[in-house]
Amino acid sequence: EIGEFPITPQGGAADNYVFTYVAGALTVCDPDAVPQFSDVPSTHWIMKEPASNSGAYLTYVVKNGIMTGYKGTDMFGPDDCITREQVATILFRAANPDNQETTDPSQYGTTTSFDDVKTSWYSTAAIEWCKNQGIVGGYSGTNNFGPEDNVTREQLCKMLAEYARVNGEIITNPNMDLFNGIAGHDATSFPRAQEYMAWCVNEGIVSGVNLPGGPNLMPGNTATRAEMAKMMTVLMCSVLGA
Repeated sequence: EIGEFPITPQGGAADNYVFTYVAGALTVCDPDAVPQFSDVPSTHWIMKEPASNSGAYLTYVVKNGIMTGYKGTDMFGPDDCITREQVATILFRAANPDNQETTDPSQYGTTTSFDDVKTSWYSTAAIEWCKNQGIVGGYSGTNNFGPEDNVTREQLCKMLAEYARVNGEIITNPNMDLFNGIAGHDATSFPRAQEYMAWCVNEGIVSGVNLPGGPNLMPGNTATRAEMAKMMTVLMCSVLGA
């Protein structure tokens, strides 16, 4: 018989499953399910559920289209260093959830203000948007952005804080007490870096790298994709209330 038949979910199951019947086989899919990555075991700390009730850090960023795995693979690369263009893309996607300029090659951006940013690339529109919003800038004394450079922790704090500013948060003149109490606070390398990092510390976005001698902010060190997933979850859910 062909037709529509009511199905009543049991045991708290979702009511928006997609059912496909082909050649005698019934396939049931949850459209809200988060992809499983072969390089992220369930014991990885990125699968921890924070107090914000956002779900696991990885679940939040993937489910909301903010971060994805590597194209053509089932890998997320949690411990890989994250690059400046990846950060710009993540912030762009968070602010423009329905925009396809970073996901559809036919819509990739064709305008760039930086000498080293390619046009018609997945990050082109994102970098340009971030620049126009005052979230990112080029390297001092140049017109280069360094899209494929690994972002440093202090650079990342600037980008996250400026993104929060664009969304109405006051990021100037943060209380410096918590920041000054963490090792590495005096190792920043550019103007306002301490202010940006202090704001991120106060908001619970960063807390320092755990070393044998205690937490260290390590401003000039790189950040990983897993760390970015956590930072974005905290920023979006706890700070901006998304």
